[in-house]
Amino acid sequence: MKQGRSKKVFEISLLVAVLGVIGLPLGGALIGNRYYIPHRFTPREKAATIQQLEKDFDVKFQIRRVAAKGRDYILATAPMVGWAFPSGPPMYVFDSQGCLLDYTLDSGDDPAFMDRWWSKK
Repeated sequence: MKQGRSKKVFEISLLVAVLGVIGLPLGGALIGNRYYIPHRFTPREKAATIQQLEKDFDVKFQIRRVAAKGRDYILATAPMVGWAFPSGPPMYVFDSQGCLLDYTLDSGDDPAFMDRWWSKK
């Protein structure tokens, strides 16, 4: 009787260990996506400039000029956060004066943002 019980305890312990090894990193990434990225990369002010955002976020943006809707804009792309699972990096659109117009925290999963700025319509 004792041998059967200890085998059952061992099986349950093994299952808990395996689920923990798989679940902890996945759970951490999901929590990172849900809480860390919005906290880390959401601008504090709507009229923020590129320089203010780089200072606030302590990152260096990849900057490029883009044409959309018949005008020139500045697109700033933040680096990907390594331990979370966004499908694309945060992106910020600035006017030619450098004032923030729009942003998305997950450019790979925000078709409305992409359509707003780069739709061929």
